[in-house]
Amino acid sequence: MEFLSKLYIILKLTLTSKCKALHFDYSQTEGKELPDIAVDELTGDVDRYKDFFAALEKTSPVPIAFENIEGGSHGYYHLEDKRIA
Repeated sequence: MEFLSKLYIILKLTLTSKCKALHFDYSQTEGKELPDIAVDELTGDVDRYKDFFAALEKTSPVPIAFENIEGGSHGYYHLEDKRIA
């Protein structure tokens, strides 16, 4: 818990100061490893997917479209065009 408190202070100082970058190495840390927050790729089927996606498109404040994306990304939000890919 002490590590998280120190990390919070460092991040808060970084965000509120005019510091250009924050650098530290994981070897400078102590304690248990932080949990992995990455999401595994979803598999399987969704019941009534077409209905679900239609409702999502209807309620989204920005357009949603499918496109081929290079690299490992599965989607993104375009800030200038205000759309979801």
